[in-house]
Amino acid sequence: MSKRKAPQESLNEGITDFLVELANYERNVNRAIHKYNAYRKAASVIAKYPTKIKSGTEAKKLDGVGAKIAEKIDEFLATGKLRKLEKIRQDDTGSSINFLTRVSGIGPAAARKLVEEGIKTLDDKKTHLDEEVDETLYRQRIDQRRSFDHLRYGHLMNFAMDPQFP
Repeated sequence: MSKRKAPQESLNEGITDFLVELANYERNVNRAIHKYNAYRKAASVIAKYPTKIKSGTEAKKLDGVGAKIAEKIDEFLATGKLRKLEKIRQDDTGSSINFLTRVSGIGPAAARKLVEEGIKTLDDKKTHLDEEVDETLYRQRIDQRRSFDHLRYGHLMNFAMDPQFP
């Protein structure tokens, strides 16, 4: 039997979702690990809270929820969205970096480098890889031709110098 627990529905799922999204943004795009840890800790504590949170003040009483996170919770509860998250979602670079870091083997630094190269989606990466493969094959063919020409030329030179050369 598996020891892993099935994901449980949280009464405060909307709050925990936006906190996790903020945490991932801070880690992947801003490289602010302390903010990442703060958002993750707050999300974890709020997810375990047995009742639905009705205000930021109530959340602030929990360990790991500070004044700024409480303000964000108040804004989310009042409007159903968060201005900071809306800005993040509109930023193509940040969204692309966040998306690419979901791929196994691509971390924040590699994702940022890919975005700087103009690769923002997996389709872009595939196209870029196809171009690299085509260029590599082209170079290999040229190298093979040069090697063949070099061998043939060398053979002709040896023949010219010694007609008995096989």
